[in-house]
Amino acid sequence: MDNAMTVSPTIARAIGAVVVAAAAVGLAYRLAPTTSAFVLATYALLFLFFAYLVALFRGSARDVALAAASLVLGLGAVEVAALFLAGSATTLLDKDEYTGDESLGWRLARPGVFREQILAADGKPIIDFVATIDTDLTRKVVSSKSGPLVAFLGDSFTFGLGVPDAETLPQAFADTTDRRFHVMNLAVSGYGPQQFLRTLELDDFRLSRNVAPRLFVMLTSPWHAARTSCKAAFSAGGPRFVLRDGEAALAGRCPQAYERDPAYLRPILAAARATASYKYFVGVREEPIESADIDLYVAILAKAGKVAREKYGAPTLILFLADDLTSPQYRLGAGYGNDDILRRLQESGAFAIDATLDPKAYPGQTLIIPGDRHPTGAANRIWAAKIKEFVEERLDRPGAQP
Repeated sequence: MDNAMTVSPTIARAIGAVVVAAAAVGLAYRLAPTTSAFVLATYALLFLFFAYLVALFRGSARDVALAAASLVLGLGAVEVAALFLAGSATTLLDKDEYTGDESLGWRLARPGVFREQILAADGKPIIDFVATIDTDLTRKVVSSKSGPLVAFLGDSFTFGLGVPDAETLPQAFADTTDRRFHVMNLAVSGYGPQQFLRTLELDDFRLSRNVAPRLFVMLTSPWHAARTSCKAAFSAGGPRFVLRDGEAALAGRCPQAYERDPAYLRPILAAARATASYKYFVGVREEPIESADIDLYVAILAKAGKVAREKYGAPTLILFLADDLTSPQYRLGAGYGNDDILRRLQESGAFAIDATLDPKAYPGQTLIIPGDRHPTGAANRIWAAKIKEFVEERLDRPGAQP
């Protein structure tokens, strides 16, 4: 009986190796700053694991372990080659900065100071900044604690990716209005108009103030239609809206990529999509933005403006950035130019202004972060001045109607 239950030393060592390898992969996931670093670390750990089994086993088991080690080594080499050939930027951010959210898809996870970096293919920094997240789980804005609320919503442009706290758009507005408003930065990287609308519908706790909101501000562009249509890969998990009787209506959430895959292939495809090899040789192909997607995009912003008026008694100001609608990213019909989209937004009941910045009109000022597309503090100050002008003309003037 005792002999039957005895585990051979070889099997015991193999089991120990499995446990150690699994723990090491888990630790790599927590410590690796990027997906690519985690993938490479996983390949290295798996190679060491199978190399250990090669030394441990004999016969056919050793041959299997040798084949597995060779396969992992080959995949690792292909991964390194893909990273080199892609020549793309790498994003580094603290792993605990963001967390999942059932209603919005994701959100800032906790108060604190977080560092984000974007490195060029040669390792040189394109962006390197620190963001302070306050107890409301929003990016810090120094403003009045008791003044009327002006809430900024949007994506990484409004959040201020690439600029310090003092140079974000919400902070620039607070400064240019002498900090008489209570200004909140509700923007989160990757968000779109769908999160703007859903935040208003949910009566988000961050908007429950002693004073009613005075103004909502949303910086947007036609490329947000990829997010509102769930065509953007990173929109997965976010709120999904559809058109019903001409109005945007909630219809669940944007599906995760794996939800479109056959169930038996999901683990394999999920692991593959995390690799640079898959992204370079196969690619993450997104469908082009079509006319129907623009219709939904406009309807979502229109609905957000309606909810802001009816639920909060506050107007919405849309800062509209024109885009190159002739690029392969779009497949639009007649009547879907930038001017057409802006006009439709203006007719929706929200206030919409063309916020496109022509560098020629601002000589000597850097408006876009070099090597990136995000705005600089200078651009944010220009937009803040436009918002201030709107406030003075539409909200502050006696008898003015917002």
